[in-house]
Amino acid sequence: MKSTLTIGRRMDGATARISASALLLFAAARADGQTLQPPGNAGQLLQQNQSLLSPGVDGVRRREGADDGVVDDRAGAAGSGTATLHVTRFELNETLGEPLDSDVARLFASAAGRDLTFEQITMVRMQLNALLRRQLGLLVFAILPEQDARNGVVRFTIVRGHVESIELNNRSRVSDATLERVVPGAGRSGAALLPITRPDLRDVQHAAQIARTLPGVASVTPMLTRGETEGGTRVVLDVAPEPAIEATAVADNGGSPSTGRYRVGAQVTANSPLGIGDRARVLAYNAPSAIQDRDGAHGKTWIGLASYDVPLGGAGTRGGVQYSRVQYALGGPLQDLGDGYADVIGAYVRHPLVSTPKDDLSVGVAYNRKLLKDAFFSYAFRRRSNVASVSLNGSHFGDWKGRANGLQYAFTVDAGDVKQLEVGLGDPSTQGRFVKWGGSADFTQMLWPGANIRARMSAQFASTHLDPSEQMTLGGPNAVRAYGYDAPSVDQGAIASVDLTQEIAAVPGLSARVFADVGRGQINKSRSLAGADNTWNARGYGVGLSYQYKARARVDVSHAFRVGAPAGQRPDAGQTWVTATLNF
Repeated sequence: MKSTLTIGRRMDGATARISASALLLFAAARADGQTLQPPGNAGQLLQQNQSLLSPGVDGVRRREGADDGVVDDRAGAAGSGTATLHVTRFELNETLGEPLDSDVARLFASAAGRDLTFEQITMVRMQLNALLRRQLGLLVFAILPEQDARNGVVRFTIVRGHVESIELNNRSRVSDATLERVVPGAGRSGAALLPITRPDLRDVQHAAQIARTLPGVASVTPMLTRGETEGGTRVVLDVAPEPAIEATAVADNGGSPSTGRYRVGAQVTANSPLGIGDRARVLAYNAPSAIQDRDGAHGKTWIGLASYDVPLGGAGTRGGVQYSRVQYALGGPLQDLGDGYADVIGAYVRHPLVSTPKDDLSVGVAYNRKLLKDAFFSYAFRRRSNVASVSLNGSHFGDWKGRANGLQYAFTVDAGDVKQLEVGLGDPSTQGRFVKWGGSADFTQMLWPGANIRARMSAQFASTHLDPSEQMTLGGPNAVRAYGYDAPSVDQGAIASVDLTQEIAAVPGLSARVFADVGRGQINKSRSLAGADNTWNARGYGVGLSYQYKARARVDVSHAFRVGAPAGQRPDAGQTWVTATLNF
């Protein structure tokens, strides 16, 4: 018993010395006007895991050409055989205007002046229809009427058609009623539409693109067949199902060093559980103490999320609610000295402004109420914040010299206020109203088969010194990868990255990459004239490998090296990032 008491006194004495040193450090920092946040605080954990805790927004659609996903069976071959006809020229029954007339003339000139089978003449008609679709839409097409072509002249007739009926072939979990709100006039019976209610085929394609974004729908393929009336087109929308439940398991080392960098997690998504195109999502991450290194030994991190969203009307608008929580306890040398949590309740609405095969643009509004607490040496720092956001998110698919590319971009403005309920060791200057704004761009360009280059940039600006929950993280796997989350958070700053990736043909699914990152930030906006000690710069470069097994599993490994070192950072230190994902 005596031995136990002696050990206890020694531990208390050591803790007291650490506490006194830490309190002096915080006092000195506050006197200098720049408060040091305890490692692994709740606000930083929120920002570091923003990609996990953001509202579930549908991913960018795959690249689609103007006519991708449309099956046209209106003008199938009317004959066959190997008999040939010497074609001296092709003619159309009307002119179409430039530049289409010139394109058609070049097509006809390349095929005329030789013997052609019926199948070869049909191929010319199909190429002609491809030109017509690109310039005039799918409802304008050419047919090959019965004719006497013994003089060597083959005549095509232009048909300017209309949508006669829209039939749903719905195999998904989403109800017919929900799909009919998205595609007016559609139904299982495919009843004929009145002339006044007939949509343009582009309207049908646009509605099909919106229907594709509904949870529970894997794809929507418009199939075109001949109608019963002259020029009529019957549209059949084939709606394929998405799995009712999707689950993902993840293991990574993307956690905070002082609360556990090695994490395991899972996400489960229910697609259209009520049959209305709704979605429910739950997520849980944990940093088990048994697998942590010395810095995070006995530290703890829990991350949880539950969200639910539904379609609002038939124009692609979605609204949802979400609750998330992060909770931590410090480990390693700071074991038992600090813990905390952050609870966030939010609601959001997103509406598409542009939805075409090549371009997407949507606007969103959100409201989040946050309650945060950090306890360090029994000093509690509690605050409550209310934040409203407006955002624009978009994408564009294109090509450069025949090589595909894609761009994702976003712009966000946040306005809110922070009320400090207990200051503790926190920074009193972060209380009050704030505005922050920023944006991001992510561009990928195919270079040659199996190779691409990716350039990313993000930036944030602030009106005042921010609470850690609103700051920008400059280190981590999605920022300057040569630095971990021990890098400081900043009120405003920018990050730029370039990745060059090449698939390894000898091992299907394996790819290698090289990358470079640069970041710069202002730690405290309210001390803009303080000099270099208020500015943090970081640069790094690295290499990585990724292995993708079908759509089931993926492993990413990268190692980044530092170029120089900001104050307080080791120049020779680097960072290794590992993520393994398994989809069920």
